[in-house]
Amino acid sequence: MTKEEAIEKVSHDRKALKDLDQKWKDDKDVVLKALEKKNYANEINWDDQEAVLKALEKKNYLFEFASERLKDDKEFVLKAMSIESDFRFSFLQYVSKKLQNDKEIVLGSFQYTIGHGFEFASEELRDDKEVIIIAVQNIVDGLKFASERLRNDREVVLLSVKENSSSLEFASEELKDDKEIVLTAIKNCALPLEFASERLLNDKEIIFKAIEKNGAIALEYASDELKDNEQVVLRALLHHRFCLTEASKRLQNDKNFVIKAMMFFGPYVQYHSDENKHVFLIDKKDIAIKAVNNNGSVLEYMTDELRNDKDVVIQAIQNKPYSFSDASKELQDDEEMKKAQKYYTTKRFRMYYSLKIFIKWILHFFCIRKDPNKPDIF
Repeated sequence: MTKEEAIEKVSHDRKALKDLDQKWKDDKDVVLKALEKKNYANEINWDDQEAVLKALEKKNYLFEFASERLKDDKEFVLKAMSIESDFRFSFLQYVSKKLQNDKEIVLGSFQYTIGHGFEFASEELRDDKEVIIIAVQNIVDGLKFASERLRNDREVVLLSVKENSSSLEFASEELKDDKEIVLTAIKNCALPLEFASERLLNDKEIIFKAIEKNGAIALEYASDELKDNEQVVLRALLHHRFCLTEASKRLQNDKNFVIKAMMFFGPYVQYHSDENKHVFLIDKKDIAIKAVNNNGSVLEYMTDELRNDKDVVIQAIQNKPYSFSDASKELQDDEEMKKAQKYYTTKRFRMYYSLKIFIKWILHFFCIRKDPNKPDIF
């Protein structure tokens, strides 16, 4: 039986509910449809505190049908909210206006229902600093429902972004321009950068911190000036090899820059560059040697002359043995080169080479972190 069939069945005969499978008896939509039948509703006295509490022990969302008198009874509402249930019901949505403005009731919603329905609390309480501090510590949208005054309160916003970085979206424009608050928001995730002020999106320290979490996202939201900054883009590529599309068009189409990026990060930077409209080939041997020493796959993006150069190919297959397939046909047929490629695929050599590369990158990261403002980190 489908859910639609179950709803159809109880809509014609409320007694049919007892004959349904347990999963339909636990389904809110099916149960509420059954409750719409006047006769069934009359079986429970919704103004009887004891009877309603007993019903709530099975289905706490039946609180919606309690009488207006009970929904205005503070003691009853606190008891109702304290009933243990797997379903987090929004009691605040259905209590009386008076209780929506009752601090004990609103704070109780955080204790018993993790703040579900906080948006229905009164404006007065959503302007109460104590209440909002508890809200931002318990629910994702705590700051969203705070008053304009508290969304401009530095203490509240700082605490909020520590608990939930995405809440920066709901901070005041003034606090979105607060460097400490934005740095706190992007401490664990770069996504909140979307909500930072234009001034901070042009701040290298902010962008560098965001890059450590996600180079592509950080570069996406960085200012046009920083997207055109080689140091910033190279740093982003260090953390996310496929983010060149977020750089300025000038850098995407700058052969020297793209080749420089390939030297350190491999050919991947070109796969996503300017929709592959431009593919740049390395044509200088000294650059080629450095490039394949970092990533043998770059051999694919070299001129025919360099792919036929033994020195370049030897370095490439040391780094990536499978890059031998990108060497010239002449070198692929060369017996000496075949023996070299076979040796470089041995487990013993790969372990030695992997350790060498690991140490190199550890030192590389250390140098960058030591002096983040160095004009050219490479």
